Amino acid sequence: MVTKWSGRALIACTLAALVVGCVGGVGDSGDTGDGDTPGDGDGMATVRFVGSQVCSQCHRSQHAAWTTTAHSDAWATLVDIGQDTNERCIACHSVGYGREGGFVDATTTPQLTDVGCENCHGAGGEHIQNPQQYPLTSSLSSDLCGGCHQGFHHPTFEQWQESGHAKALETIAEHPYGRDSCLECHAAESILSQGEDVVLALQFDQTPTAVAENSVTCQVCHGAHGTPNEGQLRAPKSELCLTCHTTGNTLPGGQPHHAQREVLLGVRGRTASGDEAIGPNSPHTTAVAARCAQCHVYQEHPEDPTRENPVNTGHTFSPVIPNSCSECHTETQATQLKQAANAEIEGLLASLNRYLDENDSLYIDPETLTEEQREDYDIAVFNTHLVEVDASGGVHNLDYARTLLETAQSLFQGLSN
Repeated sequence: MVTKWSGRALIACTLAALVVGCVGGVGDSGDTGDGDTPGDGDGMATVRFVGSQVCSQCHRSQHAAWTTTAHSDAWATLVDIGQDTNERCIACHSVGYGREGGFVDATTTPQLTDVGCENCHGAGGEHIQNPQQYPLTSSLSSDLCGGCHQGFHHPTFEQWQESGHAKALETIAEHPYGRDSCLECHAAESILSQGEDVVLALQFDQTPTAVAENSVTCQVCHGAHGTPNEGQLRAPKSELCLTCHTTGNTLPGGQPHHAQREVLLGVRGRTASGDEAIGPNSPHTTAVAARCAQCHVYQEHPEDPTRENPVNTGHTFSPVIPNSCSECHTETQATQLKQAANAEIEGLLASLNRYLDENDSLYIDPETLTEEQREDYDIAVFNTHLVEVDASGGVHNLDYARTLLETAQSLFQGLSN
């Protein structure tokens, strides 16, 4: 995004850079490295990497937030473990290492220690001289974070690539009901638009105003400049997943989808009279503080990770059962409880789907029902599908799932008599 700069801001940023010695004095040739055009035509050479402190002179709020993140202390973590001379580590704990004008060592280029602004936005030498001509770059691709967050010691990127989040755009493009409204939770550009006037569309046969290019990438969940939440998450761990994994305001007669929030919290389902069914709830609703993340972002850190035994960052988002249940259950208990819940709910769903199968003797044709019967039918179908698309087989909230399906069973049976 190109920011409109006032003359005062432009002068302030240039003067700030001059004060800290980041403009000029790069050698007689004025070479900026990588073939970039030096300076802004005024004859000054450009230092390619300037350091986050220079950026802070204009981008004060972003810099202040960044200082609260682990990125701002990345170099110290190497020093603490005696790896500050290990080239394999330095590249991801400093700015511009191995590039012209980049980090050399902590004594020669102390301003380029840590993971700073220029790791993500590109070298800032030209930008500080002429922000309008050389705007900062910005990317919503996970490739940006994946350049460092990979390898057996923290394979976040590799695990994310295996996840459904990485394939979110592909999923709706291939789905028979895929539509542009799905981008609200399937495209990084749409999710992070924050109410701006952003018009996006899938790349179908039409020529959209703008094409969504990124699925649910790292930047969707994590704020690079820092947030008040653990892991720089954009919302508390217990709430973040529920912002997208929800069926929203869908009611009987509509088709629920991604109903994990509703089933987990014990809401949105219907009683036989059509009122909202609130509870009953299993302990997972209230006893698990991290909610979804407890099982779906479960992390394991071997004492001495190797390629054969890597760290598990939890970013495939596949539940690790029974390991993730160990705070409350033994491995045997967790396995048995999951199997029992799955068997019960899958059995109930199988019996209920007979009423929806045109080839089954129990099939109920909604076109033959009276208006009052159709209301009962819609409630039964809604409860059935709500539990079905939750896709946990009762694990998220067994008591609630059971109650909804028993209500559906009673309504279907009443319509069959």
